[in-house]
Amino acid sequence: MRVVYPTGTRSTPLDRNPSTVASGTFLNQGAGGSNLNLVNYTVPANRRADVVIQWSSLIGVALGAATTANITANFTPNGGAAQNLYESLFLVNQALGSRDNSPSIHLQMKAGDNITITLHIDAGAGAIQNAGGIQGVEYDA
Repeated sequence: MRVVYPTGTRSTPLDRNPSTVASGTFLNQGAGGSNLNLVNYTVPANRRADVVIQWSSLIGVALGAATTANITANFTPNGGAAQNLYESLFLVNQALGSRDNSPSIHLQMKAGDNITITLHIDAGAGAIQNAGGIQGVEYDA
């Protein structure tokens, strides 16, 4: 039997069984001046990733005066500047039960690209619940 490989610069065949990327969490955070990461994912060297991010936020205890909360998705391309993809913003005196669901954001990422989803809540009264994450596949570059 004769085996013939295609010509080109690739020294190995394509990854026929890509790795699954799945990272997420549920946070129930009270006010107190917190910055917490829901997701922090960087594509490894010589890989690419095809992922979707999404999250849901709910005010569990009404925010007090001078208390705000936000959940931000930032994308940083390898060697580039951070870009804000989406932000859920809850203002002062936000009522109990207020919610925001991010859209489903599809990203095609290369080696070294980074995605973070961060929750920030100011000091003061209130609490926020967040659930979300990243899901997709990672394959040879």
